[in-house]
Amino acid sequence: MKSKTHQGAPLDVGKPVLMIIGPFPPPFGGVANITAQLAASDLKDAFAVKTLNICLSSEQTENTGDRPINAWKAVRLILRMLRSIWSEHVDAVLVVMSGDISCFREMLVTMAYRLFTRATVVTHLHGRPKERSWRAFPFMRDRMRKLPDRIVLNWVFAFTHSIVFLSPVLRDQFRYGLNERNWRKATWVENFVAVSRFSGHRPDPQGRQTVLFVGRLSAAKGFLDLVRAIPAVVARCPHVLFSCCGAPETEGALAELQPLLDEYQQKGWLRLHGIVQGERKAEVFAGADIMVYPSHFDMFPVTILEGLAQGLPIVSTPVGVIPAILREPENALFVTPGNPEMLAERLCSLLENPDLCRAMGQANRRLAVERFDIAISTRRMIALLKGQHPASAA
Repeated sequence: MKSKTHQGAPLDVGKPVLMIIGPFPPPFGGVANITAQLAASDLKDAFAVKTLNICLSSEQTENTGDRPINAWKAVRLILRMLRSIWSEHVDAVLVVMSGDISCFREMLVTMAYRLFTRATVVTHLHGRPKERSWRAFPFMRDRMRKLPDRIVLNWVFAFTHSIVFLSPVLRDQFRYGLNERNWRKATWVENFVAVSRFSGHRPDPQGRQTVLFVGRLSAAKGFLDLVRAIPAVVARCPHVLFSCCGAPETEGALAELQPLLDEYQQKGWLRLHGIVQGERKAEVFAGADIMVYPSHFDMFPVTILEGLAQGLPIVSTPVGVIPAILREPENALFVTPGNPEMLAERLCSLLENPDLCRAMGQANRRLAVERFDIAISTRRMIALLKGQHPASAA
């Protein structure tokens, strides 16, 4: 028997109701990807899942520097949340919190559900301590040791039952900022990938080796370093194709680089796919032989996990938690951020060594299955959402 539908999905009568609050597609970005996967995951076996999107349909990213838009997002979210609290029964709430000043918006959500309902409230933090800037408050690394800032930080988490970090490494970075009460609520559920969606390899019809890049086409993600490395790689390994997925940060961001991109595409060195999703994304991954991820800074990129799931050897910068999940040379070859010459050298060393590629790819697929499959993460999340203490849910 089914109850009324919510956002097009029928709710099972008899199951506890879970509300997932966070960014959802169409906004393009890693956090939106995670929340969408959670809503469609095994959580549906344990809960009747409802969703509340904090983003505006016109946005192309889950975050924006436009303060009026951010203010409207906060007002819109609070109004929708209040309507949900007063009109719908909810047993558990999963609040996806970004690691910047927008956390106060999600804090109001956790406070409201904690005060006005009996729901178990879990905060899923997609952030880490950052360098000082107004957007990083209250997660500024150099301020967490100061009492006023610690009070604000702990106030953000005061109303949640569990604080879920993306890895034990990230949780430990907050140890000196959290009071004992919040530290006892802190646990971790690693980022994940639906491993079953990545399988099989389709060799290039022309016999070329394909190097895959997925991410923002920006300097911060290392895309410019990759573009600068391409001629050196092609000179040494002429049968190579660079397959790049993603979009620039703004419409004109690649204007100065466009002539070079056009030249590389005309020569057959480069293929730009734009944003890929669903079956198209699976096709692009299946056609890859190597993944490259030369990001200058990152936290826990889902792209890396997707490369593991596809069984791709990886060339990456050792940023964020990447060194904690990948070992060199078993899973990846590391390069210094902003070093196109080293990037070209490491890519060529893989392109010229099929045995190393094969061994690395097999190890990476195994790692994805054993540690990062979505089913592993959702089991831990279900325990937390049903009120199990973080220590026993680990």
